[in-house]
Amino acid sequence: MDIADQQIAQVWQQISDQMLDTFSRKVIHHTAVPRDSQWIAKQFQLDAIAANDGIVPDHVHADNGGR
Repeated sequence: MDIADQQIAQVWQQISDQMLDTFSRKVIHHTAVPRDSQWIAKQFQLDAIAANDGIVPDHVHADNGGR
């Protein structure tokens, strides 16, 4: 495996999070992080709300996306 393949493998090992609007399926916010934690999840939700003009969703559904 050359250095480019190693770099690609490292990117794919990151955890990708996204928040979608349930009805339109529009991506409201997304990120990729090297690991997951409660703090990262909370900060992701706060960033998603800020990116959506401060609108707080009425409901939140979480799943692992088939992982």
